[in-house]
Amino acid sequence: MNRETRGLLLGLVIGDGYVSMKRDHRYPTALPSASLVVRHSAKQKAYAEHKASLVHKALGGKKPKVVEFNNNGYPGVRFTKTNKYFRIIRKRLYAGGEKVLTPKILDQLTEHSLALWWMDDGSLYMRRTKEGRVHGRQGVLSLYSPKQEANLVRDWLVDKYGIQASVYPHKGRYRLSFGSSALRELITVIHPYVIPEMAHKIDMKYQRPSYQARVPGAAAAPQGGWWLRYSPICGETRKWR
Repeated sequence: MNRETRGLLLGLVIGDGYVSMKRDHRYPTALPSASLVVRHSAKQKAYAEHKASLVHKALGGKKPKVVEFNNNGYPGVRFTKTNKYFRIIRKRLYAGGEKVLTPKILDQLTEHSLALWWMDDGSLYMRRTKEGRVHGRQGVLSLYSPKQEANLVRDWLVDKYGIQASVYPHKGRYRLSFGSSALRELITVIHPYVIPEMAHKIDMKYQRPSYQARVPGAAAAPQGGWWLRYSPICGETRKWR
């Protein structure tokens, strides 16, 4: 398994995904199976399908099926994939049943990992003056981590990508905050991996039509076909559904 695949699988776990361990009681001496579990709201079904495709491409075998379920009274979607490599991730990432970010874990992450992490736990907000006037953008990566781990992620972003972020508390845990300049640097790194359904998370102007506009002169795409769309963030034309 190459570095990109390892980083991808770790990126699927480090955000909204998790690794579940299950022992087959018919075979008490056998090692428990390890499964990636991914859950999203029903509104993010396309994103879940995208993740299932990534897992299938990385690990082969039967493609995970995204199914609907009742997520504590809210419509949700999920899929699972069992593979022995998730046992390794569980051993490295989890301590006492919780995810623990360490320098070794962060060193395994790739640009694709970071994009998945941002699509899972990143958010954009308007920065306003006291009078309510919008004067910039703020980004937040919700780490749900202790301060020490948040500091590690902040330092890793600076060392690897030169992206500056600040650490601040939220409900007993810590987040990272990004100013407009840092957000642009972050978007430059992750935009090739952001799917159209999650493009609002990298749209600095928060104008979804800017991602929907067709390239002037482009023919209408057939049903189920592709549009050519220009992204003002990426500064390029991309082939999107």
